[in-house]
Amino acid sequence: MRIVQSFWSGDKDILQNDFGWCSAQHHLMAWALSCLKLKTYYDDVHLYTDTNGYKILIEQLGLPYTQVEICYDNIPYNDLWVLPKILTYSAQQEPFIHVDGDVFIWGKFPVEMENAALLAQNFEISTEYYENALKHIENDLSYLPDFLRASLRKIPISSYNAGVLGGSDLAFFKEYAQTALDMVHRNYDKSRAVHSGIYNILCEQILFASIAARDQKEVTCYFKEQYKDNGYAAMDIADLSSIGYRLKYIHLLGPHKKSRDNCELMSRLLYKEYPEYFAKVVSLFSHEHRYFTTKIKEVFPTPAAVTGSGKSTGILYPRTSYAISLVEKSNEKLPSAQIEEYVTHTSRSVVKEIFNYETDLLKLIAGWNALPASRLCSIENSCPVNSAFFFLPKEAQLSTIIEKNHLLTIIETPFDWTSGLSGIAESDPDPELTFNIACAPELFFNGFSERSIDDLEYNILALLDSAVPLAALLKALEACFSADEIENDHDSIYELVLMKIKRLSLKKFVFIKEACPEI
Repeated sequence: MRIVQSFWSGDKDILQNDFGWCSAQHHLMAWALSCLKLKTYYDDVHLYTDTNGYKILIEQLGLPYTQVEICYDNIPYNDLWVLPKILTYSAQQEPFIHVDGDVFIWGKFPVEMENAALLAQNFEISTEYYENALKHIENDLSYLPDFLRASLRKIPISSYNAGVLGGSDLAFFKEYAQTALDMVHRNYDKSRAVHSGIYNILCEQILFASIAARDQKEVTCYFKEQYKDNGYAAMDIADLSSIGYRLKYIHLLGPHKKSRDNCELMSRLLYKEYPEYFAKVVSLFSHEHRYFTTKIKEVFPTPAAVTGSGKSTGILYPRTSYAISLVEKSNEKLPSAQIEEYVTHTSRSVVKEIFNYETDLLKLIAGWNALPASRLCSIENSCPVNSAFFFLPKEAQLSTIIEKNHLLTIIETPFDWTSGLSGIAESDPDPELTFNIACAPELFFNGFSERSIDDLEYNILALLDSAVPLAALLKALEACFSADEIENDHDSIYELVLMKIKRLSLKKFVFIKEACPEI
């Protein structure tokens, strides 16, 4: 079975633009993981790209595509990200499955998909989310095929999610692609409509469904469930912690690729499954890794041939600097000495508090700098992304040892600085509020992980001064619940505690060890 992927830079700097991910680095880690997982299960994996994509994905990262075609250097419509995908569909001469770069598989596609005339990820039903946007652009367009206009007037509007799209009906794809290209060329002067994100959905997913319905073509889907256009829950399609146990197909579409937790888990999967490719991406972004020239190179040799761009900003207080720029409505980046002077004289408590938090964090980092690289590497290797613990029978879970990361420190602060700084220029933190932010050292990226923890998570960590079986931890946590809750909501409490342990373990704040032998 031929697998194809399309990478188009649109003349953007691949080492600077995040392409919808948390960062440019995570974008490339995702592409590497997507390609490598496909190559694990399929021998014939082709890439269609532009020169910029070739230089990074092939020359720098060396991703093992079977064949690469550089064919998208002269696409004139930089905002139509769907266009290269449609061109890739039309170029196929044999049955194929096109897989987006934010899709990851842990197993071959079902045989019925590989043999299908037409295939897609799932059938999708519109809500007001799409319908309102489509109403606006339909009236603005110069050209819509009559059958497509009729489809848009049927509520709900039907489409197929194109995380994967393909099949053996090549004549269908020729017509489909030509119709989409006609729509692009004949409407491109309608800038307001064509430059909207929904136009990409119209030209790909909705048009595909409309032609299939018109011709009464059956479409075989990976997911048999029908999803609303805004209804892709993380547990159904984006739960990386469940791979190998519950999910074998992950699609980090839309907001799921902006999730910092998802990006962190995805990068750790690349590290654990394909460390040599993880090293290549890290080398491209060496300036974003605190320990790149020291601890990382000591325990995790990185390829000298791979070179990135950009240098570390050298700002000791990046969040304070950003807060000052918001307060002052200025893009000027102050050096550290001027930041310290500004904080001394400002009346804005929000700036003072975030500076205090970053100062505490810097003191922690100074202490962690003395940790041997092998210690940080051991922590990295001891935290599986998809722990079997959460899929064990309850009896086995209760005997499993839970251990706290004793390098963890909790900082008390009046604002959750980890959730972003939007809106802080308008108001200062409420002095009555207190947040606990857990911090622990790690080998890669900033050199630390951080997360605001709630009261139950705080108590879990407080009770883990020594490692204990889950059963003992649950017994100790009874003090956090009423007698009525313990008697009548025992199962809910159990599931809640499991969820909190999962959340803490994914940040490396707790470790899930082997089952207690005496139980």
